[in-house]
Amino acid sequence: MANYTTAEQALHQNWIDGSKLFRKVIDLGSLPSHGAKFVAHGIVNLGLVVRMAGRAYDGVNHIPLPHVHRSDSNKGVPLQVDEVNVRLDAGIDRSSFEGTVVLIYTKAE
Repeated sequence: MANYTTAEQALHQNWIDGSKLFRKVIDLGSLPSHGAKFVAHGIVNLGLVVRMAGRAYDGVNHIPLPHVHRSDSNKGVPLQVDEVNVRLDAGIDRSSFEGTVVLIYTKAE
């Protein structure tokens, strides 16, 4: 059974190039009211991000992260990861939502 935690976990799996896979849950806190929010992920030597998926919840509604709205891109919540941060953007007020994202990644050599 998988345990999810905000601490980095080495998985018993490798990526297609043989690199060891790791998993970490990032607490995003409140989503932005408008514009960008940057959350430090604390991963040292981040290599390839294989998967990023999460969710946001406002006490009633659940939305997947990243979130793509079928007809209005301003209602979406895209995610981006660089060597320091997870970036999320909101075109409308999403501050009532609390979010988390799970990153699965390799380490840079």
